[in-house]
Amino acid sequence: MKISHRAYNSEGDDFKKLCQFIIADNRVKQEYFTWSLGRIVDWKYGLWSDEKRFPTFFRKNAELWLNYFDELVGFAISENGDRMFWIFVKEGYAHLYADILRWVLDHWSAREGNLLTEMTDIQHAQMYTLEQFGFISKGVCEVTRMFDLRQQPVSPRLPEGFTIADMAANNDLMGKATLQVNAFRNACVMNIDLLAREYVHESPIYRPEFDLFVLNAQGEHVAGCEAFIDDTNGVAEIERVCTRSDYRRRGLAQAVIHACFERLRTHGIATAYITGGNANTIDLYGKLEHVKAITRIYYEFAA
Repeated sequence: MKISHRAYNSEGDDFKKLCQFIIADNRVKQEYFTWSLGRIVDWKYGLWSDEKRFPTFFRKNAELWLNYFDELVGFAISENGDRMFWIFVKEGYAHLYADILRWVLDHWSAREGNLLTEMTDIQHAQMYTLEQFGFISKGVCEVTRMFDLRQQPVSPRLPEGFTIADMAANNDLMGKATLQVNAFRNACVMNIDLLAREYVHESPIYRPEFDLFVLNAQGEHVAGCEAFIDDTNGVAEIERVCTRSDYRRRGLAQAVIHACFERLRTHGIATAYITGGNANTIDLYGKLEHVKAITRIYYEFAA
């Protein structure tokens, strides 16, 4: 069957195609998913960098492969427009992986630094292809923990003076932005930070009741997390886990994660995932009662 490829088109239904692809791909791969639904939605709605605020970003950072029936069967994508990329291929189209990789090398190699991708630890065929094209393993980059919410673990207690709330009942955008900007960038909030968070709430899967935070006695946001739900597959991924710099090592992140687990369980979600990409987060999530750990490995172009 004839296969063609083209750049992502922001004006058409390409975003829906990407979301539907990820949902179907995750149904097959389950815990060994490459991206969650929340991550592909965040690719469009999470305008965390200046580059992503220009419409041309999306056209330049996603290339789609389609069959004769205009069905999406594979794509290459860069999350932040840098040297990091991912390749997705539909089940039954494994032969496309090498073609898409060749396209990435031809079109994205000029980006600063050597091209970089990641593999789950069972993607042996793709690892072999990467090595044939001159990529080498650079070791563990992330660890995803899988949680069975039906086990109902005991939730840790919050220290006295702290409470848990959500954005549905307390839509304090400034408080949320102040927490996240402090936790992730150690900076002060600017107007663009408020606008970015207001926009991300427009995404099709954002639910304010699963956007949780810990308040101190003064009503300030000091820790938080968000859950993004894939209802079709009955799973959720917990993202944006953070604690204000002067409130760390008090168990607040664990407490808000467990509160999120409880909300998800009540909603009928049986499985949740959290991914850690540095030593601190990998250690933190490893202390929670998970049922499986999935290792992701960096592969860097070395030729």
